[in-house]
Amino acid sequence: MQTVKMRERAAGGMDERYVAELGAASLIVNMRMDKEGGAWVHDRGWEPYNPTPGYTVVVTEDFNPLYSLAVWSRQSGAELYCLYEQGGSLLYEHGLSSGTSTTAPARQVLATGRQRPLPSEPGTQYFNHGSDLIIMGADTLLRFRGDKLVAPFGFTTAPAPPQVFAPDPTYYATVATRNESGTTAAKLMAPRGLGDAQAATDGSEVNRYTYRVAFETETGSISPLSAAASAAWSFDAAAEQGRYGVLLRSIPRGPAGTVARRLYRTKNLKSLDAQGEAQYFFLARIPENSSTDFMDIAPDSVLVSPAPSLTDSISIPGTLRFGASWDGRVWMAGGADYEQRILYSEEGAPEQFGAFNFYNLGNTNAGDITGLIPFYGVLLVFREFGIDAIVPDQAGILYRVSVISRDVGTVATNTITLVPGVGVMFLTGDGVRIVSGSPSSMVVSAPNTRVAREARRINEAALASACAAWSPLEREWWCHYPADGQSSPNRGLVYHIDAQAWSVRGSDSQVPGAFQFNAMASLPSGHFLLAPETTRVVSTPSISIIYNRGLQVWSACGVQGERFTATNIDANLWSISSVENNAATNGQWCSVWEDFGDDSVYKSVRYVLVDVLAVGNAPILLEYAVDYLEQYSSAGTQSPAVSDRYKGSNQAALFGAGQVGDKVARIGSSLYSGITVTRLRWDVGASSTLWFKWRLSSSARFHVVRYQIGYVPRSRTVIHQG
Repeated sequence: MQTVKMRERAAGGMDERYVAELGAASLIVNMRMDKEGGAWVHDRGWEPYNPTPGYTVVVTEDFNPLYSLAVWSRQSGAELYCLYEQGGSLLYEHGLSSGTSTTAPARQVLATGRQRPLPSEPGTQYFNHGSDLIIMGADTLLRFRGDKLVAPFGFTTAPAPPQVFAPDPTYYATVATRNESGTTAAKLMAPRGLGDAQAATDGSEVNRYTYRVAFETETGSISPLSAAASAAWSFDAAAEQGRYGVLLRSIPRGPAGTVARRLYRTKNLKSLDAQGEAQYFFLARIPENSSTDFMDIAPDSVLVSPAPSLTDSISIPGTLRFGASWDGRVWMAGGADYEQRILYSEEGAPEQFGAFNFYNLGNTNAGDITGLIPFYGVLLVFREFGIDAIVPDQAGILYRVSVISRDVGTVATNTITLVPGVGVMFLTGDGVRIVSGSPSSMVVSAPNTRVAREARRINEAALASACAAWSPLEREWWCHYPADGQSSPNRGLVYHIDAQAWSVRGSDSQVPGAFQFNAMASLPSGHFLLAPETTRVVSTPSISIIYNRGLQVWSACGVQGERFTATNIDANLWSISSVENNAATNGQWCSVWEDFGDDSVYKSVRYVLVDVLAVGNAPILLEYAVDYLEQYSSAGTQSPAVSDRYKGSNQAALFGAGQVGDKVARIGSSLYSGITVTRLRWDVGASSTLWFKWRLSSSARFHVVRYQIGYVPRSRTVIHQG
């Protein structure tokens, strides 16, 4: 019978449904969508962000896995910081530090003693607000301003009160009592000084003042007020009436980042009893964070600016877990006793939280808060079993809480990603979801119905360890998650935005730590930056092989990172030798099961034609299977080259006349073509089959553009079972 050639089909994305789209793949591994030509291409791998050949010594801490990541630029991109956690430290690398005979990567450690999260915990969170990168999670809240400038964020306690020394009006009564320890008597001429200079001399009228202190940070935030400290004095027959100064000592120094201490005082409270309280006024600003003494000589008449109230700034827990910058404020939630409560700062004062600046979401069944992210003028609040939104009210002064969903939530905080033109993408135990729409009509949709079976591989017990990032360069959203019972991310699901297609990333190779990435982010260049599960293989007590040390970049290198041999030369120092690339990544494009329009007719498949791009001589293997048996037979290899030029002396050169143009370049005296589409043929010996499936794979660069299959119809099978 005559061979039938099926209609040519463009190679599509993954589709695991029972009835897939024409041209779809059942599996695409480690390939990307070529945004210029629309073909699937395998040409990616990862390499060190700071190349190992640049130095010859590492420290033992370099052998530990990395487990959080933030890329932050400041000064209009002039400074770039890639922060990560490793071995209990928060740090970043910045080039080389030279020694007498060796060089080692220069590490700037910002904090130590930090916890590595469990598989059920999302770990450290980062977000930018103004000039600061705010760092939060299970450890102390921090604020990073570049270089070595790291400080605690917010105020977890109020300042201690100053020590106040009231004047002793009897100081001048006799020389014998002067200069005794603790005795002060700064008598002043009006209008300076405190107290009623004409108070009764029988002790019945007591001059009394109360003081508080607050810290001011470089963010413009004011701490909670300290407890009150009082000074009181009266006159007796031996005292000298007049106005006096009050000495404040042991004024507390603030934490790192404090630029001033602010003093507040009441006016004279002599008309109130000792338990009475009056309004506080601003007294003075001490514009530094070192001195501890202050002499107060300000009369009541100069106190005109009211002090903040006790509710204008309160202490916050140091273990809030999730945060975001939105509407000029810092928003925080999560952690012990704040599982369903959101706090927000004063506008323009990111570390200052008012006592009434909160929303309690605990009266719903959506579970604990798991993440915050701004989106189109609202603040999305992700929870275990739902999604809410903080929305400005119509007056734009206060806020209200709006429900987005009570059907979908997530604990995979580190997968919540804003993808331009798509929405907010995130991973759940059932697969990927998207929040999209306008502030008045947001919806949650499931874009991954074509890869629903892939979602079954997710280890839900470790879902919180999943991570994701968006790359404007690759035009991809890459979500990496723990699969097949693993407790850390080892497999990726990739959404190719322009093609609206899916693929996966992973490896069955024996390279230790391959495709194990605990965190990911995007560099300003658009490249994916990866925090790997650095793996150490011990050869002898003094020699180890290290796989994937430090941050890694997803690039066109095509390999699974690098390894090197480390030899111990001191207690904590190791010399580097034998730096080598690991094995190349393996790409695969696998078709769906094909019945050629009728699964009741046997066919003999003769050949598979695939359009690829001519890029070299590296072999591409085609394998095939029949009748839903995943047992593959080889059809051999072909190279991605124009067949009639294959291995010729001018394989890459043009034949005949040619001119330099869009597709032709001159190198030396030769004209060379750009990448061209060519057709390859694999002969297949699949006879008497109802269903046919094929796949291409290679560890080298290859493309898949479109394909055709030639087959011969045979006899009809029995489909009636009666």
